[in-house]
Amino acid sequence: MANSNKPAIRQKTGGVCVQTAFSNSTAASSVADNNTWANTGISCSITPLYKNSEIKLTLHGGLAAGIVSAEIFLRIDRSGVTLTVNDSSGTPVNAWSNVLGNSAQVGGLHLYADSSHNTTSSITYTIYAYSPTASANSVYVNREATDSNASSSGRYATSLMLEEWVYV
Repeated sequence: MANSNKPAIRQKTGGVCVQTAFSNSTAASSVADNNTWANTGISCSITPLYKNSEIKLTLHGGLAAGIVSAEIFLRIDRSGVTLTVNDSSGTPVNAWSNVLGNSAQVGGLHLYADSSHNTTSSITYTIYAYSPTASANSVYVNREATDSNASSSGRYATSLMLEEWVYV
């Protein structure tokens, strides 16, 4: 029986990565989301070589919420146009969740494959965050929520990698 909550899996063959772009940030910051989408300051630009290519986005880094077990959702904007906001029921797409409140969640996450850009002009992808937990109200980038700028506080680097793929 098919699960209607899962997207269809596309398998492509014969693809080749024709270029990559990369941005890296070690700046520690906090973003007050106030129950709305907030710009994390994480972005990267690429100029596609082909209009019909697919741009794959991979995020590595650390994000934290202000309280234990709060969730953080991520959204991607392509040059100011939102690519992922809600699922079919209107719930924010859960790209990163169950983040421990006083610790940053570190790891890699394949966020999105954009096959509808249809341009060879420069594109900027920007990551936005939102915490639906009412008492969280802040998302912390590259730092723990309780960071006191001491050696005991963890700091992280966040990177966004873009790959342009062409399929035969």
